[in-house]
Amino acid sequence: MESRTVVLYAVAAVFALMGLVLRALPSRVEPPALPPVVALSATPDTVPTPPAQGDLARANPFSPERTAPAVRYAPSGAATRRAPPAATAATTAGRGLRLVGTLQTPSGTVALIDGDPATPGAEMYRAGDTVGDSRLISVGDSSVVLQGPLGRRVLRLP
Repeated sequence: MESRTVVLYAVAAVFALMGLVLRALPSRVEPPALPPVVALSATPDTVPTPPAQGDLARANPFSPERTAPAVRYAPSGAATRRAPPAATAATTAGRGLRLVGTLQTPSGTVALIDGDPATPGAEMYRAGDTVGDSRLISVGDSSVVLQGPLGRRVLRLP
């Protein structure tokens, strides 16, 4: 055999021997710790408090433990209390309602519905809330069911 071939076989044997030794030795690397399991049906005693103003940048916005803010952001800078919007002519007739999205929270599913022209953006509603002159019956993954004077109406995501 050539000398290069002998050297290559020797290197391959060394690597094979190193592989066997490393496989036989116990691993010292600990697996990463898994985050604790959080129950989706939280009671008022177990609902965490929202982070302080300085902690907002470090908070996880996608955490299932996160709760909705008590004050809704208004683009003009004036914060307003979250409350279901008053019925307007557009919502009284059942027109002008637009489903923006649905959101799964620890306290249940909410629907984001844009229906009040006086309030910019969408408002959050839960099953049983009044949207204009209709009552929100159920919230699905991509649709909601409303019951009003015009009968049942289904709003779907575009």
